[in-house]
Amino acid sequence: MFKLKLTQQIVLAIILPLLFEAAFLVTAIKNLGDLSNYIEQQEKSAKLMTLITLVFQETNLAGGSLMLFKMTKDKRHMLAAQSIANDLMEHTKQLKDEADKMPHKSQTIDSFLDIIDEIRETSMSIAGIAADSFEVSEKRFASKFMNMNKRIEIAGKDLLTDQTTRQETLKKAEAQAREQLQQTISIMTVMNILLAAGVAVWITLIFSRKWNVLIENTLNLGMGKPLLKPIGGQDEIGKLDTAFHTIAQELELAREKERALVDRTVQVICSLDQSGKISQINPAVRRRFGYEPEQVLGTNLVSLIHPEDRDLVHEKLSTKRLSAEEVVFECRLRDADGHFKSTEWTTSWSAKDKTFFCVVVDITERVAAENLKKDMLAMISHDLRTPISSIKLVLECAGQGVYGSLSDRGITTMKNAQQSSDYLINMINDLLDVENFEAGGLVLDFETHPVSSIIHIATDMIEPSAQKKHIALNVETEKFDVRADGERLNRTLVNLLGNAVKFAPANSTITLSAKPSPDGKWAEFGIRDEGPGIPPEKIDLVFEKYRQVGTRSEGEKKGSGLGLAICKALVEAHGGTIGVRNVQPKGCEFWLHIPINGPQTQVGN
Repeated sequence: MFKLKLTQQIVLAIILPLLFEAAFLVTAIKNLGDLSNYIEQQEKSAKLMTLITLVFQETNLAGGSLMLFKMTKDKRHMLAAQSIANDLMEHTKQLKDEADKMPHKSQTIDSFLDIIDEIRETSMSIAGIAADSFEVSEKRFASKFMNMNKRIEIAGKDLLTDQTTRQETLKKAEAQAREQLQQTISIMTVMNILLAAGVAVWITLIFSRKWNVLIENTLNLGMGKPLLKPIGGQDEIGKLDTAFHTIAQELELAREKERALVDRTVQVICSLDQSGKISQINPAVRRRFGYEPEQVLGTNLVSLIHPEDRDLVHEKLSTKRLSAEEVVFECRLRDADGHFKSTEWTTSWSAKDKTFFCVVVDITERVAAENLKKDMLAMISHDLRTPISSIKLVLECAGQGVYGSLSDRGITTMKNAQQSSDYLINMINDLLDVENFEAGGLVLDFETHPVSSIIHIATDMIEPSAQKKHIALNVETEKFDVRADGERLNRTLVNLLGNAVKFAPANSTITLSAKPSPDGKWAEFGIRDEGPGIPPEKIDLVFEKYRQVGTRSEGEKKGSGLGLAICKALVEAHGGTIGVRNVQPKGCEFWLHIPINGPQTQVGN
């Protein structure tokens, strides 16, 4: 039975009591039928005995009335005999009918019935004789009645004795039937109780136990605890429990892989409780900070943070509880030797577990490199740009003859030196602007400018370089104003035009366009050349610092790789966007969109 499915077991648990109840009902109906049959036979026997008694009485009364008539010749006795004879005929007829209905007639009944037939005939004769025509032989008539009385008395006594015996037998059978019915009811009641108890125990031991095990396994699976032993069986509960054990094994395997991954990662991964105490941490803390994992478990994080950074850490962690997003912050963390290292924390708060999950990266070397870069930029800004500017001033004075006249060769050399100094100063300015923008220190001076004026200045600055390659500058602009930093916007256009002149072939055309967007919110600029274009796989790299996308076959151009990077920085500082696309049949187009009314408009693509 335990190999049956759950639904089959439930159906079986329902059908078995029903079958038992059906058997009980059939047995009870049979016993009740037997009892009813015995009662019915007793009633028939009692009726039969009543009729026999009536026949006795009416026979005696009829005979007595005839004797009185014989002695007194009183017609009233003859009329009484006729009335009794009519009743006697009716009762003898009923007696015969009842006797015929008996399933098993005894010999006494047959003898009595024969006498009944004679009594009925005699009664008919008496009933049909008038008092005034009674000419029957008195002796013969009296002798006949006396004979019938004796015979019916004998047969009646025998029949009464037989019926009395039969009544006693039927009463005993009735009593036995009643007792049997009571026993059946008692036995069935006890059996019902036992069956109900058995089904209850079966359900408790089989279903309830299985369900309890399944529920406990569900809770254990959710809490990561070991599951109870498998239930077994081929029913639905057993299969579901088997599936739970399979899932638990897969989850445990996944946890082991996850633990192995966390333990082997080079970054420190830890979790903090609500109070900021370290509840879990991986072995990477040993490599990064010299602590054994057991040393820091239960330690409040604040005690390991540099005193100057504790308020920041407390604020970040407190804010994180109110946000579903990750929080990234930097702070200094003390290592096992007592030295403070720069770290970057990425934290996420689990409201369900009431736990902070953190990834800690040692950025000491990166911070040192950034500080070195800041120092280098400061050195370039103050210690390098100033001397170069002085050299440029001296060269300009020399070129103007302040220090005396120069030969043609000297003038040419002087111009080359001025161009080199201009190149160095521009490169330093680009580098400082890019770094300032990335550091959030690039400040723009916004004013309203006619776009045509900015474009005119940019084309005038790039015209000499274009003429050297016989490149035509085609300007397509509409008349409108823009609120921007004019100098920085001009510098962006000059860089893009210079880049186009650098890569465009001789005797080609460069088109500079400017127009407002259809909704009037954006100023849209475009610089299109007829050069070789940009390889599709390098389009995403053109705005990176120190990156040039030209190939040797195309003739890589000399440059610092900062021109397009500073263009991107300046456009984004205006709240705009910049991009590039190849155009047909050849060449590429750089485009930029900046808000017409300044950066209060959100940047759009």
